Amino acid sequence: RLEDEELQRQRDKEEQERLEEEKRRQEEEEKRKKEQERQQLEELKRQQELEEKARQELEKQMKEQEEKIRKAKEDEEKARIRARKAKEDEEEKRKQRVRQHLQEEAEKKRKKEEEEHKKRKKQLDQLQEELQEQRDEEERRKKEELELAKKRAAEEKRLQELEEERKRKEKELQEKIKKVEEKERADEVEEGKIRDEFNEKTIFEKLEIPHVTMMTPKVLRTYFWLGTVHAVGGTDEKPDFVELHDVCKIFPGSYVASREAFLTDNDFADIMGRNILEQYWKNDYPRNECADMPRTTAVLTRNGYVDVPRFARLPVLCVFGTLPVLKKYKVCGNGAHYIVNEDRCECINKEFDGTIIDPDTYGGYEKTLNFMKKIIRAVENVRVGIIIVNDYPTITLPINYYNYNELQAAIDKLSYVARSTKIGYSLHLAREALNKEKTDHKAVILITDGHFDTCSEKCWGSGHSYGYTNIVLNPIPAPILPPPPLPFIFIGPFFGGGFNPIIPAGPIIPPPILHPPPLFPHVGWQPAGHGTYTHNTPGDTAEKNLLNYKQDSEASKVMNDGIELVYIAVGPFLNRWNREHNAVMANIRNVAKGKAIIGTSKYAFDNKLLKQTINRVCNRIE
Repeated sequence: RLEDEELQRQRDKEEQERLEEEKRRQEEEEKRKKEQERQQLEELKRQQELEEKARQELEKQMKEQEEKIRKAKEDEEKARIRARKAKEDEEEKRKQRVRQHLQEEAEKKRKKEEEEHKKRKKQLDQLQEELQEQRDEEERRKKEELELAKKRAAEEKRLQELEEERKRKEKELQEKIKKVEEKERADEVEEGKIRDEFNEKTIFEKLEIPHVTMMTPKVLRTYFWLGTVHAVGGTDEKPDFVELHDVCKIFPGSYVASREAFLTDNDFADIMGRNILEQYWKNDYPRNECADMPRTTAVLTRNGYVDVPRFARLPVLCVFGTLPVLKKYKVCGNGAHYIVNEDRCECINKEFDGTIIDPDTYGGYEKTLNFMKKIIRAVENVRVGIIIVNDYPTITLPINYYNYNELQAAIDKLSYVARSTKIGYSLHLAREALNKEKTDHKAVILITDGHFDTCSEKCWGSGHSYGYTNIVLNPIPAPILPPPPLPFIFIGPFFGGGFNPIIPAGPIIPPPILHPPPLFPHVGWQPAGHGTYTHNTPGDTAEKNLLNYKQDSEASKVMNDGIELVYIAVGPFLNRWNREHNAVMANIRNVAKGKAIIGTSKYAFDNKLLKQTINRVCNRIE
């Protein structure tokens, strides 16, 4: 029972608390609603105030907008007035420009008419001047023809006098010959003794000295071999050839053999190439280059005179007998005479000399040679070969070592022959020669006028151009042990008329014994013994066959073989007024593959051209 009462009291208490809580919630709800109503009233009041302000602001904006519209209308009216005025001004300006343009056009038309009038007047004056020049030229030509006729008459008279002088000298010569024959008959007994001595076993057989007895129509000569040479004094670069003769004076009446010791070059070649045993010849310099010291002597080898150190010991060819009478004037043609002091031929009638008639076309020979010397001077220890290219190119100087002075002397004595040009076959020969060189870097320096290859007059007939080409194979030796040498090839066409070839003499000029071209061993080549051949001029067919070697294809082969091609173009065809200019320039671009060094039409080998050439070659060396 107590538990029930307690439970009842607890329930009553909870009920009362619930009622109080309910009452409290109702009061709070009432309070909250009143607060919300108050807030709503305040919010409504604020909204009314805002609406009033917005209405007032809107009225203000409407007034401002109306004011702006009024001002815009006023501005628009003003702009319309200004635009109308600007349009009127622009129209006025346009009318002024049209009037000015019409005035300028009229002025230009007037000036153009005046210029055309002046031009027509100038052309008329030029035509009158040209007509006057033609008249003057005709008068000058007539005067020149008259002068030439007078010169020819004087020349004919001079030739008659020369003929009379020749007959007189011939008569004197006949008298001298009679005296010489009488003296020779007096010397026959002595010559018979010499002949008998040589026919028997002489001192040469006893000493086992190689020798050859050669009988000429007037002179009996014996050539013998001396195994050593004596040291000969002289300058550093020029031996004393007079003192050199003392080498052979151990035999009475003997002297050192030279080209001048033979009646003809054929005799010289016969003895040099056939009769002297192969093992007694020395082909070139001593192999030890360090031995080439100052104070030199000279010996006659298969390739001509060479310098050797004074302490070297090389065999010498000695000769017995009387020296032949030298008649150098015979090397000049009928249209030239021999100048003794200058050792050269000169045209009798200088007005027929091509270098005087047309120096632009025919004046490049000496300039080209000098340019070659400058290039060679830029390098040291030059290794050189020469190919003379005319109707039938051949190698006349094999690749070898020569000092600069010897090479310069050889270039100065190159024969001048105006014939045809075959650059294509020349490049073929040069490429074959360089491919035999054991070196990695090689170069070809081609000096040309850029013209196409031509055939000789005999081959094609008259009316064709002619040229002369020189090739120098020029490998530079390597320093002692490092990389192998860089070979050069110079190819240069020379043009001229009125010159006649002079027989070469002096250092490093080889005898006329050559190797035959590999493709034409049967044409014009005859064996001369010891693996050498002599060349006779081939027929027309062989020369035409050489034209199958095209310049562009042979140049490509040179480049494909790793050989640097330095193409230098000079000469008259570079003149843009020359009728063959465009064709020649196209040929230059085709052959040089766009890398040609272009000079001038005046053969002006200036320092700029030399620098370009040396830079191309030196860059290749590096």
